[in-house]
Amino acid sequence: MSRVKEFLVRFFKDKRVRFLIVGGLNTVVGIGVTWIVYVCFGVSIFASKESMPLHVIVIGTLTGQIVGTVHSYFWNKYFTFRSKKKSWAEFFRFVLVYAVQYGVNLGLTTLLDKLIAIPWLITVVVTLVCTLLSYFGHNLFSFRKKTEKAAAEDAQGDPSAPSDEEQRAEAEECGGPQGEREEADHDDRAMGQK
Repeated sequence: MSRVKEFLVRFFKDKRVRFLIVGGLNTVVGIGVTWIVYVCFGVSIFASKESMPLHVIVIGTLTGQIVGTVHSYFWNKYFTFRSKKKSWAEFFRFVLVYAVQYGVNLGLTTLLDKLIAIPWLITVVVTLVCTLLSYFGHNLFSFRKKTEKAAAEDAQGDPSAPSDEEQRAEAEECGGPQGEREEADHDDRAMGQK
């Protein structure tokens, strides 16, 4: 394997890198959709907020936010966190993390505007805090992985739960001792059945 290919494989294996890539892509989608709405209302994307009608700002921002959230959900689900669950609860947890992040963004921006009033510094601090909040919220809450014991309990009562092979494949994808331990357990069970 060439060094460049090896680097890219390691680079994209890191969940944090994938999260930042999706965040950048999502920013482009959200802003792009907002601008498309502005243009549909005949407003220049370079117009100042003061010269825009309020309803255009509200509709544009809301549409950009909704499309951006749905776009972000699918990219984070399948690309960043590689969740295989089919669950409305997962989607609602995702939206809840976004709602909390939005509230923190609004509150922190308002607070920092009163304290330091340096727009670029406020943007940097709020972006950093909200990015960390979003990453940990989605990682630990939206797309959380169940513990081995909880997954086994669910599998007994849930016919759609992942099979041993699917769990083993996921563990191998994540690597580490967990995958090796599950493989050893599976081998022990197979030996006991013979």
